[in-house]
Amino acid sequence: MEEFGHSRREWLATFLELPSGIPSHDTFGRVFARLAPVAFAECFARWARLSVKPLTGEVVALEGKRVRRSYDKAAGTEAIEIVSAWARNQRLTLGQVQVAVKSNESPPCRNY
Repeated sequence: MEEFGHSRREWLATFLELPSGIPSHDTFGRVFARLAPVAFAECFARWARLSVKPLTGEVVALEGKRVRRSYDKAAGTEAIEIVSAWARNQRLTLGQVQVAVKSNESPPCRNY
């Protein structure tokens, strides 16, 4: 987030006052840690529905990834596996869901 802020500072300044500059990585971490995840997801989904163009004819890429350092050897838990959907032309992640480790099954789609 901090890197994005530095790279888009001029654009951000068109609607934000940044008297102390771009917030640090730690500041973003503290802010995000205080958000209620379900409420944030609902608000973000509502915004996305209003902001995103229809996906008619859009190429949507699906990709699975293992989240680095998400395993806990001491507790015997596996690393987290997620599948992401990316709308290429809009340069937007449409969603991410956690799936079972080394699973070929995807969870049911949710419409936002």
